[in-house]
Amino acid sequence: MGVGVVWGVSRSLTPAPRPREPEPDWDGIRSRLDQIERAIRMATRSFTQTEHRAEHLISRDQLATALAAAESRVIASVDARIQAQSLSIGALKVMFRQTDSLLERVLEALESHWDESHLQDPQPDLGLQNGRADRVRISSEH
Repeated sequence: MGVGVVWGVSRSLTPAPRPREPEPDWDGIRSRLDQIERAIRMATRSFTQTEHRAEHLISRDQLATALAAAESRVIASVDARIQAQSLSIGALKVMFRQTDSLLERVLEALESHWDESHLQDPQPDLGLQNGRADRVRISSEH
């Protein structure tokens, strides 16, 4: 065997030279990294805004509690107003009864005085029928 065979065998045992890898596209990689960074910033900003909005949201239980408290205040206010109006109406009824009673006594006194003065010194008829004042009855029953 000759040197040529050994050289051929050794040559077949050594790996073939690799083809040279192309140079990486550094500008393309930088551009892609910039795009990824922008997407991460936008996602972070969106998440922060969503988180901020979520902090200001109230739960259904909180809303129900707030509505129940507001309803309670409104009902208490309406009840107080109705009670005040009821007391005012009661006071007006008493006042009407007292006014009716007072007016009745005044009219009776005037009739009595009229009868006495008319018997002593007859006066011309001043629109009174039979010398007596017509009674006016004010009723609070309406």
